[in-house]
Amino acid sequence: MRFLIVDDERRARENLAGTLRKAVPDGEIILASGGEEALRICRESPVYAAFIDIEMPGMDGIELLERIRSEFPRVNCIMVTAYSQYALDAIRLHASGYLIKPVSEKDLKNELSDMRVPLAEPPEGALLTVRCFGFFQVWCRDEVVKFKRARTKELLAYLIALKGASANTGELCGVLFERDGSREKNYLRQLISELRTILAEYSAEDVLITSRNSYAVDPGKIDCDYYRTPQRASNYTFMEQYSWAEFMKQT
Repeated sequence: MRFLIVDDERRARENLAGTLRKAVPDGEIILASGGEEALRICRESPVYAAFIDIEMPGMDGIELLERIRSEFPRVNCIMVTAYSQYALDAIRLHASGYLIKPVSEKDLKNELSDMRVPLAEPPEGALLTVRCFGFFQVWCRDEVVKFKRARTKELLAYLIALKGASANTGELCGVLFERDGSREKNYLRQLISELRTILAEYSAEDVLITSRNSYAVDPGKIDCDYYRTPQRASNYTFMEQYSWAEFMKQT
């Protein structure tokens, strides 16, 4: 379980990290001195909860809270400050918690016991972690899966959106290219081959299920927010970088 502490003051970061280590001895704690660094860390690997100081130069804690809530909706944001006047802003932006400095171990444990997004155990045998609400992203063992082509990533996104249902060549060409000609079919074959290679590099090749003119993913091998949370219950756009995603419906 990864925790992020964001504070422009080094001593404040280290003090809170010490308290957090006592409360969650097995947790991985990452420190950031500002908002842009915090966003970069969130993009690199999943974070369960971020403890954010409110008064910081440049991007303050309230702005960072808005950015994280928009881009990483399943990250719990706990605001940390020496002042109480920011509580209403934190509540309005649906922060997961609010702590007053100096933070005690008891108060920290109380906040962690009542997170907005509860910690969910990944499915047994899950090979990939996938975020569909907000921008689509894929991790394998906390490492961002790197795709050589954006279309290969989009191919995987569409198959994940089908939740285990299969798609044929014509359907995939229609979604990805809006055409079903010989050129598009040849390109699709390249993308499928590349996807197989990438998954194999991360020892996740069993995620993809293929047969003659049929392609799907195994949902049991994917820890996916879309599979856990109904789309209608989410306040965030589904795979917002893909135009076809707005027409996908939760079944």
